[in-house]
Amino acid sequence: MTVLALPTAAVQRPSADTLSRLINLAGRQRMLSQRLALFAVLSALQHPDALAQAGEVHRQLALAQKQLQDGGDGWPGLFSPALWQLFDGPGQARARVQAYIDLTGRLLMCLQQGQGLSVAQQSELVAASQAALTVFQQITQAFEEEARILAREQQRQRDRLNEEIRSVAREARVVAFNAQVS
Repeated sequence: MTVLALPTAAVQRPSADTLSRLINLAGRQRMLSQRLALFAVLSALQHPDALAQAGEVHRQLALAQKQLQDGGDGWPGLFSPALWQLFDGPGQARARVQAYIDLTGRLLMCLQQGQGLSVAQQSELVAASQAALTVFQQITQAFEEEARILAREQQRQRDRLNEEIRSVAREARVVAFNAQVS
């Protein structure tokens, strides 16, 4: 049984705005994975500019994954145990996404070298894209859940603050009443 090495320092949950950006980035990965498969197949069919577009989409996909899991440049990286569990736990999202990025990179290299893609390679690409789409959906859902958790925490804070305000208002009314009585 593998024991996850969770971050030792407490990592603060990002703001709602950052979580929205993370959800968008995770959703973008889904779209990029499908575009990558499309452009790779179009490249194999020698469609003009498809290979260049596939290369750019591949670069964007790899960058998006790095930003989500490693952070940097304003991205928080994996900030919760649930995200660490998704990426490095039994589901191995990190490894599965990297395998997809590696596979598509190898296939693009074949295309760049003018080798084309065999029917088996095209089938492998389609199957890998479908599996990757599932992982990207899980990643998006995990960031959406983090946003829901933040929203619930913020609501609890607002509720506590409202209760404190009501308590102070009650005390103020009692003091005002006592002042009138005196």
